[in-house]
Amino acid sequence: MKVIYDGDCPVCASLKEFAEKRNDRESIKFIPYQAKNLAKHAPGLTQEQTSQALYAISDRGIQSRGARAVFEVMKQLPGFWGAAGRILSLPPFVWLANPVYTLVAKHRHKISNRL
Repeated sequence: MKVIYDGDCPVCASLKEFAEKRNDRESIKFIPYQAKNLAKHAPGLTQEQTSQALYAISDRGIQSRGARAVFEVMKQLPGFWGAAGRILSLPPFVWLANPVYTLVAKHRHKISNRL
């Protein structure tokens, strides 16, 4: 799985490190949307799109965005985090998570500055 994230966002970087430490199968590759070769890793996605939300791209090319992408990343992790990702990706949890994700993503730089 490839994950396109904001490489300039401290909150995003912290969550990336959290996932990398638990990614014992090394099944997740994180790529900042600012990468010059973004099109190679995320065909069909633009920097404009990826600057607004996290994207997860499965090995089969299936794209997930926002809260659903977070849950897809969690599913790749062992134990509690994988189980939580599987549960949270189901309705109604994902429906509730999407507006929260959108709000946090929109203000992620302000949130980072306050932490």
